[in-house]
Amino acid sequence: KCSPYFLYDEIEYYTINITQDEVSKILEKKNKSEQEIKVFHLLVRGAVTKFSDTSTLNDLESLNYKKRFLDSSKFSTIDEIFCERKHVESISTACEPFYRDILVFKYKNQIKGIANICFSCGQHIIIGTVKNTIDFGQSGDYKKLSQLLIQ
Repeated sequence: KCSPYFLYDEIEYYTINITQDEVSKILEKKNKSEQEIKVFHLLVRGAVTKFSDTSTLNDLESLNYKKRFLDSSKFSTIDEIFCERKHVESISTACEPFYRDILVFKYKNQIKGIANICFSCGQHIIIGTVKNTIDFGQSGDYKKLSQLLIQ
């Protein structure tokens, strides 16, 4: 009933600890540094929205994103979240997303998929799958994913 988006054997997780107020201050600032401009664009547009942009991943740690690898014991739960399936109801939001969380799915050291996630708004940009991702995060999956990433 649940068809996973990606075949992978490794997941890199990037996150940045920045508040909406801090993002607004960057936007309002007249003389932004090159780093502030890059971080703002990553947060608003998503770090990677097509495979030709994957070189951006190399810059994330220098832009204050923290990187870690998810333990493979979490993969079965990840597969239950990152999969195409039917949902009882679909909830959408209308806020401005800030993509603070990025998951990079790799198989044999090659990037197979990338998910830019905004937990505040419940919005996402997912690339690398032919499956329908429009209902990603429904049925409590954003909350499940958030809790999984905190552990």
